[in-house]
Amino acid sequence: MISNFSSLLTQKLFEKGFIQGEDFELYEYAFFMISSYSFFLVIAIVVGVLTNIPLPSFVFYVSFCVVRNFAGGVHADSEFKCLIFTTVSVILSIIVIKTLIDLNCLLVPLLMMLFSIIILILLSPVDTHNKKLSSHERDIFRRKTIILVTFIVGVSFIMFIIKIMSIAIALSVAMLLAAILVVIGKIKLKTENCKKKSA
Repeated sequence: MISNFSSLLTQKLFEKGFIQGEDFELYEYAFFMISSYSFFLVIAIVVGVLTNIPLPSFVFYVSFCVVRNFAGGVHADSEFKCLIFTTVSVILSIIVIKTLIDLNCLLVPLLMMLFSIIILILLSPVDTHNKKLSSHERDIFRRKTIILVTFIVGVSFIMFIIKIMSIAIALSVAMLLAAILVVIGKIKLKTENCKKKSA
C-alpha cells in the first residue's frame, strides 16, 4: 500500500521532469520512509486523541522511531506484515501508556526503563540479513544508540521529578518497545544463522 503510493508519486514526479532517472530509486525510498513514518504517526495521534493522551502518544512515537532507527531490531518479512505488526504495536503501546497514567503507577515505568537501558546498551545495534552493518557502521550506530538512550533516560527522570508523569511513562514505553524489538531481532538473527550453518 505505502510502497505503491511511493512508487506512483515518484513516477509522477519523474514524468514531469522533477526527478532524474538515476535518482528514481533514491526518491522512491525517501517517499516510502516519509509516508511510513507519517502513516503511523497519524495512527498514534488518532489513538492518542481517542484515549485522551495525544501529547504522550506523540512523544512515544517520535522517541520510539528515533531509538529504533539506530538500535535496529526485528523486521517483518513483508510490507503487509509490517503494516499490521507496527499498527498493533503502536495501539497496544498507547493503551499501556494510558493504563499506567490512569493508575498513576511509578514503579512499573521505572522497571521498564531499567530493563530497556540494559537491553539497548548490551544488544544494540541489531542488523538483519537484508541490511548487514559493517564493523564501522556498528560502532557508529552503537554510539548513537547509547547517546539517545542516555538523553531519553535523562529527560524521563526529569519528567518524573517535576511530576509530568504522562511524558515520563510515554518515554518508558517507547524504550521498552524498542528493547523488545531488539531482543526479538537478536533471537531471529541467531536462529537464521543456526539454520544456515546446519543446512
